[in-house]
Amino acid sequence: MFCESSIRFCFYSEEMCLFLWQRMFFLQVKDSILNDEIYCSPETSVLLASYAVQAKYGDYDPEDCKPGFLANDRILPQRSVHLSYSELNLDFRLL
Repeated sequence: MFCESSIRFCFYSEEMCLFLWQRMFFLQVKDSILNDEIYCSPETSVLLASYAVQAKYGDYDPEDCKPGFLANDRILPQRSVHLSYSELNLDFRLL
């Protein structure tokens, strides 16, 4: 099955910070995955979401990370949200 997708690139001058380019690229890829423009398996989606949460919030802190603290963040494609741990077949002790 052929899937048509597009990734947007911007070319910045040398003076622009590499961090800004990496951040923009990350946001474009994340948006494409969340909108199903780029297919990503449920297992890979969960792994990438864990990296995004780690980058945004840092290390796990039980005082800050109360149940539901990620409820307002869109970190998984809609098709992956309702899968159970057994359907994902992941060992969460390693994540």
